[in-house]
Amino acid sequence: MKKMEKGDILVSIATDPDIVSAMKKAGAIVTDQGGI
Repeated sequence: MKKMEKGDILVSIATDPDIVSAMKKAGAIVTDQGGI
């Protein structure tokens, strides 16, 4: 996640509290399952 820049698209299997910092930077979030 260190390479994540503001506006990047975050692609993940599911959302997780460990990736909240990346989610805040994301311009869009694509997940296969789950929700917030």
